[in-house]
Amino acid sequence: MPNYNFTLIVDRTSPSVDVNAPGNDAYINNASGLATFYFTPADNLFLKNATVYLNSSAGVGRSANASNSSALVSGAVNSITLAAGQGVSNSSITWLVEVCDYANYCTNSS
Repeated sequence: MPNYNFTLIVDRTSPSVDVNAPGNDAYINNASGLATFYFTPADNLFLKNATVYLNSSAGVGRSANASNSSALVSGAVNSITLAAGQGVSNSSITWLVEVCDYANYCTNSS
């Protein structure tokens, strides 16, 4: 009978995230119909997803505006682009990004 070796990895570390641009209370000129939000996530293993929330506080009942559609790169600037139908308008906004890893630990920018 063959011997099998297995390695169990336990992730107890939440990801971190810094917002890069635009700054909170920035005025979004939506002439193009798009707005791009830049952030830098980091995790000790693998990042799962990121979600942008506009004009919302971190808490129950908030509504996501958009999530990433491509793989996140830990320690690098990533972006999510929102269109006019996703809550972007010519106005001042506040925003946050929530980043989750595959252990389902999530962190909000502040």
